[in-house]
Amino acid sequence: FATGGITPYCSALTAMASSMPAPIGWPVKPFVFAMVICDASGSIVFRKPVEGFTLPRFGESCPLWPLFSALSRPNMPIRRRVLQAGRQASQFDCFALAHPLDPPALDQDPVYLSTMLILPADRPAEDAQPIGSTCRLCPRGKCTARREPSVLSEEF
Repeated sequence: FATGGITPYCSALTAMASSMPAPIGWPVKPFVFAMVICDASGSIVFRKPVEGFTLPRFGESCPLWPLFSALSRPNMPIRRRVLQAGRQASQFDCFALAHPLDPPALDQDPVYLSTMLILPADRPAEDAQPIGSTCRLCPRGKCTARREPSVLSEEF
């Protein structure tokens, strides 16, 4: 992981999973991944969607995503079950890791990228963390991480 971190490995994993045909007799592919990458400012620099997990096309994403939590704990993997609010609330397993973009140097601060793999959950869990796609379109009320009012709420 010296340069590029875990991102090239996650990219290869998502590409292989997308190109593999479903096994004979299976109704769907067994491995379907989404991947999101953000820079240290929280700007999404790469997105590969998966059905059911809504990624904003532009603007800010939900600050509760594990992708952003990883930025506060570089090189420490995070696994979290999330429940994304929306018309069809769905659960996903998220794996996030923030890693330095370049090898360490004494004369410069590290520049981090955060990468998150998103997999549809195989079964529901009671302890899933509720998240949205973006504050503007999130139906959750009284969220402490909300950056702007939701167009779906009565306060708007």
